[in-house]
Amino acid sequence: MVQTVLTPNSGLGVFTVLSPPNKESIDNAIFLNQTNALRTPQIIQQQNKIQSVLQRELNQVSDEQIKLADLQTSVEDALKFISDAISRADLIRSRLDNAIGVTLKANAGDANTFGALSSSFDSFVNAIISTAETGPSPNLLSELPQSSLTFPTNTRGSTFTLAPKFLGTNYTITEDVSGDVFVRVDSTKTFRETSAVDGSFTGNFGAIFGGLRLDSFDESTNAIGFTTSPATAGAQSFTGMLSKTGIGVGNAFIYDNLESQAGRDRAVSDLQSAKISIDQQLVRFKSALAQAQLTGSKTNRRSNELLLETETLRANASVEIQIIAARAEALNQLNVNALQSQKAFRQALLNLIPVTGTIGKINGLLLDIAT
Repeated sequence: MVQTVLTPNSGLGVFTVLSPPNKESIDNAIFLNQTNALRTPQIIQQQNKIQSVLQRELNQVSDEQIKLADLQTSVEDALKFISDAISRADLIRSRLDNAIGVTLKANAGDANTFGALSSSFDSFVNAIISTAETGPSPNLLSELPQSSLTFPTNTRGSTFTLAPKFLGTNYTITEDVSGDVFVRVDSTKTFRETSAVDGSFTGNFGAIFGGLRLDSFDESTNAIGFTTSPATAGAQSFTGMLSKTGIGVGNAFIYDNLESQAGRDRAVSDLQSAKISIDQQLVRFKSALAQAQLTGSKTNRRSNELLLETETLRANASVEIQIIAARAEALNQLNVNALQSQKAFRQALLNLIPVTGTIGKINGLLLDIAT
């Protein structure tokens, strides 16, 4: 009996010449070698390395995108606050111009028109006060203590701070003898006396619109004399020192209800000075607005760059993986070609079976023919 055993080095398995060649086994072996070629540890390691590097770079991009998103939110909030302040400051400036117009018109006024003109003047002053006090928090124009507006200018911790500035107006009169203080009460539109001891209302007051009369004023010292409810039996006169805050504009009675040239001249002077103060603050606010806009523009540009960078990173990684896959496919093809060659060589060996009594090694395959 003759038995031939072929022991291939390529992993085809063991075949005998007693059974015909098994095509399915050979095809399976080819497929197995193709799979092994594609899943070679070196190839898998290369692919994993690319994925790892990609994920690390994407994480870095994502971290920066989160910071930029937070920065953009803060800048947008700052833009709203600053734009609001600028808009209201512009409106206050416009009201100052309105008041100047009324004052100049009073130059040609008389006893029949002074009342209406002073009332119109007071309406613009009241509008100025309301505009300054009505705003978001922090209200950059309010008389009440406000915090500064601080916003980031980059993701590295740099900031820009805009301090508030009272752009409304207010005034008080501190009495000479008692030290009691007359204050504006906007809710009731009255000028009320408060106790120097505890700040409580004493009961003395005059209506701001038409209920106060200027008796005297010294521009060099701000010494003032005035009377409450002058047209009534309850009229009372007081003297004291005038103090103004904010943009430094008073109600019409501070300017003699626009009835005297001296009063009108002081009104125009105060109103012009107030406009200068507004313009100075507008420069500051607009500078802050420009900074916030610049930060917002840079943030948007960088955010768009990161989107492009993300696409580029993914595309480059995909190309690298495809290159590795192509190399694996080429290696796989080499394996297939080798398997096909081995298959042909095996067939050639099978054709040598009639030769007996020979033991040899042909092309790495052990041929053992025994009788």
